[in-house]
Amino acid sequence: MSGKSGWLMSLSLAGVGIVGALIGSTVQYYFSLQQERSKAFEEHQTDAYVSLLDALDKERMSRQTDDKAAAAKLNQQYELEAGAAVHRIAVFGDKQVVEALAEWYRRSSSLVPCEKSIEPEVTTLKLMRDTSVGRGQEVSAEDLGAILGRCILTLKR
Repeated sequence: MSGKSGWLMSLSLAGVGIVGALIGSTVQYYFSLQQERSKAFEEHQTDAYVSLLDALDKERMSRQTDDKAAAAKLNQQYELEAGAAVHRIAVFGDKQVVEALAEWYRRSSSLVPCEKSIEPEVTTLKLMRDTSVGRGQEVSAEDLGAILGRCILTLKR
């Protein structure tokens, strides 16, 4: 009898060890995946911020040059690069940055009501953002409309 119970005890301990190893490796995999995702997200965020700052430098340089052709080229580069950076910030940016950018657009230009055609674009962008950022980082569709279309968005609720 004692031989059989010793055998069962050994088998039980081996089973517990195997289950523990499986659970441990699964948890470790999950945490490494979360860490990699967080690192990639932060890289997207940083890249978007730096890209916007680089674009703003081009806009500033376009105002300082006397060469109209060079100014036009710098301004065109600014428009393209700033637009792409702002889109990335809208998806990956920190809530406070997105809100500040929207407020900056509201104060620095006269925003007009958005055309109806931009509403699906803003709604899609909001869904992209809401599924990409963590809780507490949600921003309003109105802020996204201000930075995406540089217009005042009035979505029906």
